[in-house]
Amino acid sequence: MTFQRGTQYLAVQAERLGFLASRSFFDRLIAKRPSFFVDHNPAEIQSAQSQGTQAITMLVQVAFIAFLPGAASFGLTIVMLGAVINLQIVLVVLTNGMIFLTLIVISNRVSRRYMEAAIDAGQANARYVGNAISVIEPFRQAGSVRWMKDRFTDSAESVFLNWRAYAVRRIGFAGLVGVSITLLAMSFFSISSSCS
Repeated sequence: MTFQRGTQYLAVQAERLGFLASRSFFDRLIAKRPSFFVDHNPAEIQSAQSQGTQAITMLVQVAFIAFLPGAASFGLTIVMLGAVINLQIVLVVLTNGMIFLTLIVISNRVSRRYMEAAIDAGQANARYVGNAISVIEPFRQAGSVRWMKDRFTDSAESVFLNWRAYAVRRIGFAGLVGVSITLLAMSFFSISSSCS
């Protein structure tokens, strides 16, 4: 219980880290040359700041809320299994744990490029919207509204397709993890029945 409360406190500290990241972002922003603001519109800058802060906060929260308690529980479970039940079961659990972690690392490497492409496309879309707003009237006068809509649609579709590709790959790896867990359970029951 104390450990859980401690991790919750640490997770709240992630919000402070987000605050510090935002402040650092703004400090760097005001030091930029004027050409930076010509190349990047306010919507794009705000989007980058928001996504960066959210990413830092989520990373810290996952580490403190999920990873640390999970690692502690796993360690205690392994010790208990080895001491109370059987060393073979500990070896099966550790082997499957290594398989599980390997699948997670591979999943992250394979799917990361789609996530990064989706984020890049989203930022490009935000930049396009910001630029379009500033020149919307001349485009209306020139009859180019349809072109603007098509370009926005293509960019938004790119965001969607990359997020979908990312999700599909993550789901595929989740299926592999499910198979790994099934094999773990089968190994566990096989060892348990041979010990009795």
